[in-house]
Amino acid sequence: MSTFFCTACISFYLYQQLSSPEPNRFLMYIFGAISYGIPLIITLPLTFTNSIIQDTETAWCETDRVFELTLWFGPLLVCLLTCVFYYIRLRRLFRKKFEYRLNVNDRLRQIDGIISRRLTLYILVFIVTWAPDVVQHFISFFSSCSFYPLMVIQNLLAPSQGNSSLLKQINKRPNWPR
Repeated sequence: MSTFFCTACISFYLYQQLSSPEPNRFLMYIFGAISYGIPLIITLPLTFTNSIIQDTETAWCETDRVFELTLWFGPLLVCLLTCVFYYIRLRRLFRKKFEYRLNVNDRLRQIDGIISRRLTLYILVFIVTWAPDVVQHFISFFSSCSFYPLMVIQNLLAPSQGNSSLLKQINKRPNWPR
């Protein structure tokens, strides 16, 4: 769940850097509090109440349906909408700031295209990464069965968002020993 909130913080950070690039030394602490504090606060009711139940047919532990909707799908949807909102605003802000130069400067037009593709790709990666999980939860929410191949895909893709980000950062470092 912290991945959801971290993704939302990244989208806000990118927008904030283009709109007002003054350095804010507390921003990373705030992002850390949001990314790890909110999931901690959300999971506390699960641990201190009897909301985790054992399914008698499969013997798997799962959350109560109400908690699943409010504490899993709610934050996922809020973070996805936050990302889309800030990426659309970021794209519009870039166009607004450099609108008069886009028609003249080929390099700036190329950067505009790169920004558009990467923002679209970032949102698509978020959706593709979490769509199997959402579909699987909806299947299990409205019926008593689970679709096993979807569970495998979900368990492969969900951690891949963080792992892909880590690999990208490792490859970006120029002095990293290879």
